[in-house]
Amino acid sequence: MGVLEGTGFVRIVTNYEQPALVLLRRLAGIIRSTDDRIVSLSFMSAEQHICLELLRYIEPDPGDTRQLRVFPVPTQAVSKACRFLCVTRL
Repeated sequence: MGVLEGTGFVRIVTNYEQPALVLLRRLAGIIRSTDDRIVSLSFMSAEQHICLELLRYIEPDPGDTRQLRVFPVPTQAVSKACRFLCVTRL
């Protein structure tokens, strides 16, 4: 990873199409995922929001493809979400 000063960054983005498109696609993805989370936080209860976060981790169980599993088991992210939601709902 490197650091690029502002003027160099602007020059690359304005003069080179491919890096600009990569950056634009990445930022658009971040905005979309953030929008989804903001909407879910605004319109769902704390319990519904936590269930939605757990659903993001679901994948087929390699031992039995008829079942699903939550993997990797969320620890820190879910506990932070629980604390955040509990505080914001008070």
